Amino acid sequence: MTGDFVGNLDATLIEESIQSAALCADCIGRITGVPSSRLNDALPRLIGALKVASILAACGVCLRQRIVHRRVGSRDTSRDAAAGTVELDEVGGP
Repeated sequence: MTGDFVGNLDATLIEESIQSAALCADCIGRITGVPSSRLNDALPRLIGALKVASILAACGVCLRQRIVHRRVGSRDTSRDAAAGTVELDEVGGP
């Protein structure tokens, strides 16, 4: 398999895993089987393509307060504000 094909497959798996819940990177990796090194490559591309938003909130699986990733448009963002979460930019800062 070529690098582009693997990268696209990783991105598809990640998008599907965060379709209905915001998940931390550790849980995305466990659910998809994507190694953390490839996850770290794929997430910035998805965030840059405006398909994924990163916020500080409880993970939908492990429930730990962490930076979680979710598909843009998959959840009402007004609920994030009500929950006191912070929207992060592409480099992970508030």
